[in-house]
Amino acid sequence: MTTLYSDGGAGPRIHALVIGVGHYPHCVAYPPGTPESRLAADITPLTTAPSSALAVNRWLLDNLRDDPYVPLGSVETLISGPAPIVVPTPSGGTTVDPATFGNAREAVHRWRGRCDTDEDNVALFFFCGHGWERGDQTLLLEDLGRHPGDFFAGAVNFRRTYLGMRDCRARTQLYFIDACRELPLELLEIAADESRPLLTVRNPLEPPGRPLDAPVFHATTPGLRAYGPPGEPTPFTEAVLDVLGGRGAHQPRWGSWEIHTDRIAPSVRRMMQWNGVADQRPTAEGVTISSRFRTLPGPPAVPFRLSCAPAEALYSARLSLTALDDPANGRVREPRGEPWQNEVPAGNYQVRAEFPPAAYQDVCLYPAFLPPVVDEVIPVEPA
Repeated sequence: MTTLYSDGGAGPRIHALVIGVGHYPHCVAYPPGTPESRLAADITPLTTAPSSALAVNRWLLDNLRDDPYVPLGSVETLISGPAPIVVPTPSGGTTVDPATFGNAREAVHRWRGRCDTDEDNVALFFFCGHGWERGDQTLLLEDLGRHPGDFFAGAVNFRRTYLGMRDCRARTQLYFIDACRELPLELLEIAADESRPLLTVRNPLEPPGRPLDAPVFHATTPGLRAYGPPGEPTPFTEAVLDVLGGRGAHQPRWGSWEIHTDRIAPSVRRMMQWNGVADQRPTAEGVTISSRFRTLPGPPAVPFRLSCAPAEALYSARLSLTALDDPANGRVREPRGEPWQNEVPAGNYQVRAEFPPAAYQDVCLYPAFLPPVVDEVIPVEPA
């Protein structure tokens, strides 16, 4: 049992289950000569998965414990690495259990039980590790291939696990799947999908009450890989945390910056593009309404990039930003050849491009700087 955090408070809470699988010891020397052995040969260690899970745990504990809308209620974590993983917590370091099928099933039942205590709870599920997709998404745990006669004992059927949560009382559920969705040819040589769910699908599928809002956010599209730099969180994980941290926020009512479920997917896609990840396109599926996930304490920071057209005008452009609601709050960048990149609190700004005499005409714009990012090209005319 690895419960990193539990506040025991009354009222709605966010309950998280975080799984990172970077260690697959039973696939290293799987008996040869079968489709399963060829599948095992493709299952390599993933240093990105423990790093991603650790980043998610750290973000949850640092940002959601005092959330004014729905605070963090619990964090359940399983992480598999070549050595035991120690996770910092408010009460000190905790060595977490590995992500085996048995541990995952026990963790899911504890997580579901907490989520089931209140209709206004939020269930958050995060997985990072190897995956396949043959009709249903398969998530691969540490004990994949542990028994030569039961290679798929460590393979989780995600769709059926997802359906097993539909009768949970928590009506807002978020699922983040940071795994490949390729279909290996060897899977087609096996008669049927032998992965198993972590929960039983019961009828009726949904309890009475408000509609279920349960989007699933995938790191990539069906048939393609997900990836990340060795030893670091994946680009998908970093984009998700940026979006939940504020770059997926909007103002549905005056003065309140909120993260809603229907804005997460497009914001994650935009953040990955902004960060230069062009060959991996995250997707979303499942049931999405527009539930509030969290309320921010103030305006979020918005990354921006300001350039000129033509681009060579930047060499003589003095660029400035001034917040319309606080004229004393301004920033200036002196002429330079590359675009101006920085970040400012979300809001309305005056943007000026000023030039020496006989170069270009000065320009003044009034754009809104809103999440997730702003990429503004200032058109200028010769003087």
